[in-house]
Amino acid sequence: MKKLLTGLLIIGLIAGAIAGFFWWRELQAQQSDAEILRTAEIRRGDLEITVPASGSVAVNEKRDLFFSATGVVAEVLAARDSRVASGEVLARLDTTALQRSVRQAEIALEQARLDLTRLMQPPDEAQVELARLGRQSAAQALEVARIGQQTAGVDANALLVQAQRDREQAHRDLVAAEGTPGEERARTAYHNALEQEHIAQLNAETLREQAQEQWMAASTRFRQAEQALTRLEDGPTANQIRQMELQVEQARLNLEQAEARLADAELVAPFAGVLAAVNLQAGVPAPAATPAAILVDDSVFYVDVTVDEIEIGQVSVGQFVEIVLDAHPDSLLSGAVEVIAPAATTVGGVISYRLRVAFIDTGDIALRDGMTASVLIRTREMPDVLLIPNWAIRTDRTAGTFYTYVVTGETFRQQPITIGARSETDTEVLSGVQAGDVVALVTEERVFLPQGQ
Repeated sequence: MKKLLTGLLIIGLIAGAIAGFFWWRELQAQQSDAEILRTAEIRRGDLEITVPASGSVAVNEKRDLFFSATGVVAEVLAARDSRVASGEVLARLDTTALQRSVRQAEIALEQARLDLTRLMQPPDEAQVELARLGRQSAAQALEVARIGQQTAGVDANALLVQAQRDREQAHRDLVAAEGTPGEERARTAYHNALEQEHIAQLNAETLREQAQEQWMAASTRFRQAEQALTRLEDGPTANQIRQMELQVEQARLNLEQAEARLADAELVAPFAGVLAAVNLQAGVPAPAATPAAILVDDSVFYVDVTVDEIEIGQVSVGQFVEIVLDAHPDSLLSGAVEVIAPAATTVGGVISYRLRVAFIDTGDIALRDGMTASVLIRTREMPDVLLIPNWAIRTDRTAGTFYTYVVTGETFRQQPITIGARSETDTEVLSGVQAGDVVALVTEERVFLPQGQ
């Protein structure tokens, strides 16, 4: 029995040796088919975490300028590409009618102020005495009108009474002449008496109306004279003063509106800068749909970029930025993160955030608005960590793990690794390899190797 077990063990060892030999032959055959494209040594060093982005150069401010009023351009005072100061007049419309409106408003305001001053001034004795005489004269005229009204009433009644008597006498004469040769003459006389009575009634009404109108006119003049005297003696009322003050205020507002319309006829630079465009010509109406001019504040330049939401958490204001312009690819400029937009921008389902990067050093580069720029934001520096080149890292998408190829002598093997922070060129290795290990980039499509332990 012991000899049998020993024999079986010897046979197993021989079979294992043969299988190992064939496995080694297969391994060598597989590796001989694989191609190592490049190798590198795992090392310790400082890892600088960066966030790449791209965008365009922007000036401090760029504004389209429009006339606030419509009209024909009278003069153009600045040309394209010229540098202007803040508050400088760039162009004017024809202001003939507007200036006339301003002058009329000035006159109206001055008149209102004079009226208010005159109202507030105390009257002199001569004015008061003249007002008293005026009231006395108006009172006398009113008394005359009252007497005239009474006289007119008496005269009107006398006319009516006499006409009625003549009509009654003519009627008696007609009755007495009935059936006699004088009847026709008596009838005519009676009709004449009726007509005269009607005329007398009209004349009586006219007398009364004329007398009433004269009395009312005299009464109005008396009230006016009495009010004028009262105003002089008592001074203006609070309502009168307030009314005059409101007239002054209205005149002042009218002047301000006229001046504002005149000011709208000027195109003024809101800030200092360079005119990128001037779309004006003297004698031609100012454009309404297109800007009259485009003003650029080129005192400060920025780069506006967008950063993906995955990386925005690493970015903060003040971080150092390297900038490369497409127009100057050999020049490395510096800047710093100045502003991070609080709200996200979504384009095609991708969420990103806008950043504004301020230039720190531009060297001799002449910046232009709209230049394309690539930036590298330096977010963090990790000293003395284990580094592996990014190209040496492979991903097992099924398991969600990472691995690399480690070279040992003439062979290489898959080695699972755990990674940490990542830069543009290197990644931190937390486990799986150590400093000094050589890793390789292998043509993986022809490699089927067991993972190392």
